[in-house]
Amino acid sequence: MASQLAWNYFNLRGEPAVANGWTRRAHRMLDDLPPCAEQGHLAVTEGDAAIFGDDDPQSALGFARDAQRLGGLVGVAELEVLGLALEGLSLVSIGNMREGLSQLDEAAAAVTAGELDDLAAVGVTFCYLIFACEKARDYGRAGQWCERLRDLCERSGRNALLGVCRAHYAGVLTGAGEWQRAEAELERAAELLDRHAPGLAPERVLRLAELRRRQGRAEEAKRLYGEIEFHPHGLIGLAAVALDDDDALAAADLAKRVLSIIPESNRTDRSAAWELLMRACVATGDIDGAERALAELRPVAEAMATDQMLAAVSLGEGIIAAARGRHDLARRPLERAVELYFRCGAPFETAAARIELAESLTALDRHDEADVHLQRAREVLARLGATGILATLQAARRDSDGLSPREREVLELVAEGLSNREIARRLVLSEHTVHRHVANLLNKLGVSSRAAAVARVARHGR
Repeated sequence: MASQLAWNYFNLRGEPAVANGWTRRAHRMLDDLPPCAEQGHLAVTEGDAAIFGDDDPQSALGFARDAQRLGGLVGVAELEVLGLALEGLSLVSIGNMREGLSQLDEAAAAVTAGELDDLAAVGVTFCYLIFACEKARDYGRAGQWCERLRDLCERSGRNALLGVCRAHYAGVLTGAGEWQRAEAELERAAELLDRHAPGLAPERVLRLAELRRRQGRAEEAKRLYGEIEFHPHGLIGLAAVALDDDDALAAADLAKRVLSIIPESNRTDRSAAWELLMRACVATGDIDGAERALAELRPVAEAMATDQMLAAVSLGEGIIAAARGRHDLARRPLERAVELYFRCGAPFETAAARIELAESLTALDRHDEADVHLQRAREVLARLGATGILATLQAARRDSDGLSPREREVLELVAEGLSNREIARRLVLSEHTVHRHVANLLNKLGVSSRAAAVARVARHGR
C-alpha cells in the first residue's frame, strides 16, 4: 500500500515530496525481506518516477529489470509484463527504438491475450506503449494499438489512466494529421484529469499547445506553453513558437536551456531540442552552429532508425546547404525528407519540407517542379487547418518581390525611419533578428542600402 500511495501521489496528484515519503516508507518495510511481489511493485513505482519525474531512462531501465526478475522469482505475471513495458519505454527514451518498441508490443500482446488480472497493470502497460509510440513518432504502430487501449481502459473503469492515455493518444493523432479527433480526445482528457488526476494535467496542456501551434493560433499556444514552462517539453514548445514568430535567437536560447536540463541518457527528448537548435541557427545565419547541432542529431537519428528522425536529418542537411547558397546540394536531401515524412504519415512535416524544397527548386530555375510542391503543400495545410503557415504561403505568393510578411513589416518600419533597435522594440524581437531581416530583404530586392529598398518599393506602389 505504501508503494501504491507513492505512485498515486506522484502520478495522479503531482505531489512528489509526499510520493518520496511513501517510497522511503516502503523501502524501510521491504528491504530486509526475502524476494516478494511488493518489492517488484516498488521497483515499478521508482522506475516510473525516474523516467517521468527525473527524465532519467537509464535509472528506470534498472528498476524495470528488477521488477521483471522479481516477477519471475515469485511467479507474478503482472510484474513481468509491467517490467517489460517499462523497460521498453526506457529503451525508446535512450534511443534504442527497435528493441524497445518490440518489447512493448510483446507486453501489449500479453495484456490483450488476457494474461493479466490486475486492471491497473493493464492500463499502465498500454500507457507506456502509447507514450513510447508518441516519443518515437511511430504513428502506424500507435494506430494499431490505440483503439485496443481505449477499449481496455473504458472496460476497466480506470478513468484517471484513461485521461492521460487520451492525452498521449491526442499527441499521436496530432502528428498523424487527425486534428479534429485530437481535439475531441483532449476535451475528454480534460474532464477526466481535472477530476481524477490533477498531477497529470500538464500532459494534456502540452499536447493542446502543440495542436494550437500547428493550427497557427500562436498566442494561445504561447500562453499554454507558458503555463508549464517548468516542463522541458514546455520549453521546447516555446522555442518552436519563437521560431515560428521569426525570433530565432530566443528559440536557440530556449533549445540550449532544454539541453542543459534533460540528461544525456534521454536521447529521444534531447533530439527534439537539437532539431530546433539546428533550425534556429540557420535562421540566425549561424551556419556553423547549425552544422554542430546536426552533428549531434545525426547519430541519434541513425540509432533510432525511424523515418521521422531520418527525415529530420535530411531536412537539416537540405536547409543548411540552401543557407550556404548550395541549392544544387540541398535538393536531394530535401526530396528525401519529403519522401520520409510522407511515408511515415506526418502530413504537417511533409508540407513544411515541400516548402523548403520548393525554395531550392525555384533558386535552380525549376519553377514547374517548385509549383507542384507548393500546391501540394497548400492542399495539405488547408485540409489540416494550418492557417498560420498557409497564410504565410499565400502572402508570399502575392508578393512578387518575395518578401515574407515579417520582412515586409520590417521594411515598413524602415520606411518610417526607425533604427534596428527601435524596430526590435516595436516588434518585440531581438536586434540581431531585425538585422537579419533587413539583410534578407535588401538581398531579395537587389539593393545595397535601406534608402534604396524604400525607394524601390515606393516606385512599385507597395
